Amino acid sequence: MIQTEAVLDRYTFGVAYSVGLLLSDLWAWYNGTQTNHIHAIGFGRGLQAINILRNHAEDVARGVEFFPPNWRTEDMHAYARRNLALADAYTNALPPGPALAYATLDSLAREHGEVECSAVGLHSFSRGSAGLQARSAPLPDGDHSARAAEL
Repeated sequence: MIQTEAVLDRYTFGVAYSVGLLLSDLWAWYNGTQTNHIHAIGFGRGLQAINILRNHAEDVARGVEFFPPNWRTEDMHAYARRNLALADAYTNALPPGPALAYATLDSLAREHGEVECSAVGLHSFSRGSAGLQARSAPLPDGDHSARAAEL
């Protein structure tokens, strides 16, 4: 059970930090691109915080709670925003090239939009959401991801 923000940090580090750090290692190996590892960890934590928000109702229904006691949805939104700010710093510091192209492929924009939609009571994604497809519009490249601005 997640009892404090420090425990939430350890949990999100354990399940999601590898996303940012693995990408950092790949960029360094591929072409020597160096990244800030604190920002890379925030990248992974931000994505995991979005997953926690996105799946909160389903998780609670199955007896799992990832919010620390007394945290409201707004508190988890603030946590996600803090970590997504690190994710932005991570991607903004990348030089032009494959790392930047990959890291900004729409995933962060989608995650930021997810936080903002959720903050105003719109739920654009959910493991059990049958309404996702009806609210999604194809992107020009054929990607069928939901656009937060359209929700």
